[in-house]
Amino acid sequence: MLFVGKDRYLQLVAMARGRLKDNLLPEEAEESDMKRTYARALECMEKSKLYLDPDLSLEDMARALGTNKVYLSRTVNVVSGRNFCQFVNYYRVQYAKDIMRKDPHSRMMDVAIASGFHSIVTFNMAFRANMNDTPGAFSRCCPRDS
Repeated sequence: MLFVGKDRYLQLVAMARGRLKDNLLPEEAEESDMKRTYARALECMEKSKLYLDPDLSLEDMARALGTNKVYLSRTVNVVSGRNFCQFVNYYRVQYAKDIMRKDPHSRMMDVAIASGFHSIVTFNMAFRANMNDTPGAFSRCCPRDS
């Protein structure tokens, strides 16, 4: 009897089942690929500001990154510990904070819409989840840009 590692065993089983091209990545390679994909996702969010689109979908972002939505979703989950909506809402909340700092008299509904949220309810929920505070309370005590 021959003893092989689990990864090699899975590769041999896949080959025996007719899959000649091995698409099973060793754990380190997969983790490294996920980190690169996540870094590209961060760069895309920060430079292109995709989060400002209220209709942004996982599929839209995957297309922008040249990957598929299942892999992108898994990557965001594994690397950040958040789901895709939480990932996007984090950026929206950061943008909303910037708006409130620049114009402390902005109406919350206007801030929510400008930040990519569909409604004030989702804005409030996302803000509280990310900041442990309400947008109104943050706006009243946040540091202002001069």
